[in-house]
Amino acid sequence: LSEPSFDVLGGLGTLAGLGALVYGVTRLEVNVTLGLMIIALSFVLIALTLWWEWNHPCAIFPKRIMKNKGIIFSLLGAMCNFSITTSISFMMPYCLQYAFGYSAGAAGTVMFITPLTNVGLGLVWSKILMKISAFPARLIGLFFAYLGPYLIGMTIHTAASPSTVWIMILCQIVNTAGMSLFVAANNVFSMSIAPIDVKGVMGGAVQTFRETGFSLGVALSCVIRDSIERKMWPYPVPDANRPIPPEFVDTYVKVFQYSLYVMAQMALLAMICTFIAGADPAELEFKRKWFPKRLYHKRYHK
Repeated sequence: LSEPSFDVLGGLGTLAGLGALVYGVTRLEVNVTLGLMIIALSFVLIALTLWWEWNHPCAIFPKRIMKNKGIIFSLLGAMCNFSITTSISFMMPYCLQYAFGYSAGAAGTVMFITPLTNVGLGLVWSKILMKISAFPARLIGLFFAYLGPYLIGMTIHTAASPSTVWIMILCQIVNTAGMSLFVAANNVFSMSIAPIDVKGVMGGAVQTFRETGFSLGVALSCVIRDSIERKMWPYPVPDANRPIPPEFVDTYVKVFQYSLYVMAQMALLAMICTFIAGADPAELEFKRKWFPKRLYHKRYHK
């Protein structure tokens, strides 16, 4: 485990920088000054880590990854996409418990639909992406990822009933389907444009941005939820020792709605990253359906 062969300091620096960033975001609602100081520290740590990675012979994020516009923006788009996944998975079980009276176990069972959808559709997307270009597939996936939170928010606005839960589950499936399509197409794109000497470390880079997106999704959804809830409900939050008043249920449903609407904007950021990353001009990709041929010169496709 020597440093020249294993980028130990790079890994620790990445962990410290991202950990400080997530912790700083979660402290904004409690102490703005402290939260901003921790966030500033996280950017310093991330900058130092990037400088280290730029000069390390066996870096976790090689120089050729950071200099490749297509790869780095596809990773940033994946980070935004995964933050939506976590925010919905984190907030929806509480909504099922507060608004519909589900137990914690029942709410968790309902949310099990997300991994099942991912596994099932993962097999479907792999077949579809053999025929269509990854560029439009990413945009289509992000469209449904953007639409899903709005559908869930509009559904929960109606009267709480068993049918409402099933509609919410269908909306969650739409959201999950879109995000899984984006992930599959994004992986195809990033691996197809990755140079041979960095393909072996692409998995670690993807996983790092994935977990960062998960962490940021939880942190941001907590900040959004707590800030809105504090303004709409100035009383102590009910717990197991105090009955939940109907007024708090109505408040939490509205908080859940607003949080979904705000977090849905992460899909727009992912779309921007997708447009900046572009499409793969390789011959195989060029021959697939819906490839944006006008974006590329004919010399790529002789």
